[in-house]
Amino acid sequence: MQRSMRFASLSCVGVVIAVQFFLCIAFAHGFSPEHADLRISGKQVDLVMTPTAKRFASFDVNHDGYFQSQETQASRRAMLKDFTKKLELKDEKGQLGKLLFSDLSTPHVHNHPERGASYLRVTLRYLWKREPKALVITLKGDDGETYRLSAFRFSKERNRHERRLIEGPVHHQLAGHKALRVFFDNQREKRETTP
Repeated sequence: MQRSMRFASLSCVGVVIAVQFFLCIAFAHGFSPEHADLRISGKQVDLVMTPTAKRFASFDVNHDGYFQSQETQASRRAMLKDFTKKLELKDEKGQLGKLLFSDLSTPHVHNHPERGASYLRVTLRYLWKREPKALVITLKGDDGETYRLSAFRFSKERNRHERRLIEGPVHHQLAGHKALRVFFDNQREKRETTP
């Protein structure tokens, strides 16, 4: 009896390790094109988006619809400035968050590395003076892209490894010129507007 229980528990551990391994492989290279991942933790909001090359068409020097590392490196700051200027994050009171960090990178390219990447990865970190209960996200400029947004709310621990998932994932579609309301619900809105 003990031997079979030990075997069963070892089998369970093996299955858990295998699942974690395959999840790591699946997410090792980041997101697919036109994806957005929003994470709220206390006063901090992290947003990762994967816009396609058409979002940065004016920076595509050779006009091939792909970004080689030389093109990305040469225009990195200007591309980030252009992207963040067209993206607006406000809390439920209409307050803008302060942009603390921004980065732009190319994903791994396996099929034709010489061709370059058809999409880029933009990583942004915002900070509010107080914890946002909900967000309104507006993507200015309509280039025809629609992002699949997954939103999560985590606990406030400073060390990200200690944070717990409180709410989410909540899935939305984020498209140009349309304000997207994230983590709003009727009960929350009533609580915030009632004295």
